[in-house]
Amino acid sequence: MPNLDLGVIGNCQISALIDERAKIVWACMPQFDSDPVFCRLLREEQDDQSPGFFDIDLINYQRSERRYETNTAILETTLFDDNGSAVRITDLAPRYEYVGRMFTPVMIVRRIEPISGNPRVRIRLRPARDYGAAACETTHGSNHIRYLAGDTTLRLTTDASLTHVLDESAFLLDRPIYLILGPDETIPESSEDTFHAHYRATRNYWQRWSRGLSIPFDWQEAVIRAAITLKLCTFEDTGAVVAALTTSVPEAANSGRNWDYRFCWLRDATFTLLSLLDAGYREEAQAWQDWLLRVVAGLEKKNRLINPEERRIIAYHELGHAIVALSLPGTDPVQKISIIPRGIAALGYTMQVPTEDRFLMKKTELLNKIATLLGGRAAESAVFGDISTGAHNDLARATDIATSMVKEYGMSEKVGQVYFAREKRARFLDIAPQGSLEYSETTA
Repeated sequence: MPNLDLGVIGNCQISALIDERAKIVWACMPQFDSDPVFCRLLREEQDDQSPGFFDIDLINYQRSERRYETNTAILETTLFDDNGSAVRITDLAPRYEYVGRMFTPVMIVRRIEPISGNPRVRIRLRPARDYGAAACETTHGSNHIRYLAGDTTLRLTTDASLTHVLDESAFLLDRPIYLILGPDETIPESSEDTFHAHYRATRNYWQRWSRGLSIPFDWQEAVIRAAITLKLCTFEDTGAVVAALTTSVPEAANSGRNWDYRFCWLRDATFTLLSLLDAGYREEAQAWQDWLLRVVAGLEKKNRLINPEERRIIAYHELGHAIVALSLPGTDPVQKISIIPRGIAALGYTMQVPTEDRFLMKKTELLNKIATLLGGRAAESAVFGDISTGAHNDLARATDIATSMVKEYGMSEKVGQVYFAREKRARFLDIAPQGSLEYSETTA
């Protein structure tokens, strides 16, 4: 496996992983789940020719040191050669408030500055496309280079020699140089001014954010660093929390567990949000809950007019679900009840959130799920002496569970412990199922 001792920068829109030699080995643009433009992390460690990295190579490299600027997501890497020369690389992804909203551009900015001796460096920028299958095509102008990546087009704007960058030739670093890798747009300011503006605003944002942490006196530095890293796993646009910033990295060496973690896994996201809540960050938790509700129940339809009588029926209906869920053992805890319409048809909902991953369910637990689903209609009947059409979705879900219990799980005492395959239905067309059933009309 490649070395996983990596630094991380990001802005809740993109992120980048950087190794001990200031090489960017992983970054997806324009967002977390995009085609990675830098994917060196997934290649063999000795493979130094394939595309997918952004390297600042110090000639005669000997060792390196790394640090984060205090309470920020700004990474500094100092490289030393065997002649006593040294360079410092400062990396960040801009994030700060601008014109009343959070500014999170698809951008990585880098500063390379000599700090001792006469260092010679080589800049190797080789973005990839199609998950590392090919290098990006390039064009260039007077002070920029364009890279045609898989999901976006990137532009490197720099005050370094474009010839040195394009040819990957070594040169004497006798002054700071600045590299702005971002959208294919003209930057009106100089590379130096652009870097410093993003650097100052981003540093101020992270240090202000870190001051809001509620943490114990012990281990403050470690807790703050962990909180910033967790924050970098949140997606600004929706409030979702990704399980990790990478894909295809095995959980352990030589294991087959190499999932794509660049998505919101509910259990992992819950742990992340609980940690941020403990640290005092309720804004992130609220954003995640709002995202979850949009995914599960749809967008709020506050403009949908519901008369008072219907609203009363919906309220008792949802309360019926909650009361049954609270009364029966083994049911998932009720997290939230709402009578605000959401999505296309939902007039209300009762949200139950599991406390752990489950792979097996007992017969009694499935029966309790059916009872919970039918609790809304039972409440309508008990309170109003009548029932409404509001149980349509509940009945469909309860029927699916009951059907599976009989036909797939062998949980019917009357039918027995047998498996009956479901009918195969034609897609899109209303055509009768083909082939014979595995049970008689009498059994059906």
